[in-house]
Amino acid sequence: MPQPSQEVTDGRAVGEPAASALTFDTLNKAWWDWVNANCPSRAKRTRGKWMHANVFTFDGTTWERDRGSMKSNSGKTTYTTHENFIGGDGRVIGRDSGIPLNRRNDPARDWGLPD
Repeated sequence: MPQPSQEVTDGRAVGEPAASALTFDTLNKAWWDWVNANCPSRAKRTRGKWMHANVFTFDGTTWERDRGSMKSNSGKTTYTTHENFIGGDGRVIGRDSGIPLNRRNDPARDWGLPD
């Protein structure tokens, strides 16, 4: 169950307009500052569950963090990862490592698999 979040600011006075658009790096730093100040555990698994269950507020917007990855069929290789912050106001700010070409899109390795 999410706990009430605490307001985190980037040093500006409340209500002061931002000098530039909110970036992933700014939001990510604020997230980690908030986690380090509020998470009651240092154990990796417990900390991960806590981060997944909680949201935080940054400059008046409540943000939820979403992470994921896509692995190969064997599970040995991670092909792509994404990390997004989803704001209560509908904004999504994130980064994606990109999806590589699959073999259907690579003529040198197209083995006739159905599309």
